[in-house]
Amino acid sequence: MSVAEKPLRSRTSKSKAMKDCLAESAFLLFSESPIASVTLDMVAEKAAVTKGSLYCHYKSKKDLILEACQFYYKRWERLVVDYARVDGNPVNRLRKALLSSTELCLFDDRNRFFTAQVFALALTDADVKESWTEFCRRAQIFYQSLLEEVDASGLFRISNPKTNANLILAIMEGVKQQAFVNPQICSSSQIGVVVEMLMKAALEPQTEVISA
Repeated sequence: MSVAEKPLRSRTSKSKAMKDCLAESAFLLFSESPIASVTLDMVAEKAAVTKGSLYCHYKSKKDLILEACQFYYKRWERLVVDYARVDGNPVNRLRKALLSSTELCLFDDRNRFFTAQVFALALTDADVKESWTEFCRRAQIFYQSLLEEVDASGLFRISNPKTNANLILAIMEGVKQQAFVNPQICSSSQIGVVVEMLMKAALEPQTEVISA
């Protein structure tokens, strides 16, 4: 590497670090307050940078919202997917994945508040919808692959892993929405109950509707 290349790489690394810091700062603010009430000035202050520095990385608040979503998605993949890989038993991997996802997505009040807002935004914003849809697609593929491993192990017979994976996601979204009117559902004492409900949905064969 030439001497001239080193400063460029250093600047690129610092730029990425600053962009990531701003995305995390936006996520933290969005998970505490309504997204509509969070200003770019607040994000810059949270990240301890000037507003001008923020605009060097993000042209608009919407760009920050989309990047905050990516911060959350990557965090889910890092915590849930990696955690599930450490166990050799496929059923245990499934349980660990459901447990860590339940703790992160449903029982963490700030994460639940953030994702509920993202879902609401997705109803009217095509870019946010595309982002959320892609995240759900990756989550569905992840759970489907775990269920396929369980089926291949012979420990449980799962006739349609894709259907069961979609049911897992549907139950999680239902619990998340219900928690806004009944917070007790997502109290710490209910984690085991929710995980067992998800395990039951994941491992029981589902009846498929045959089209005429």
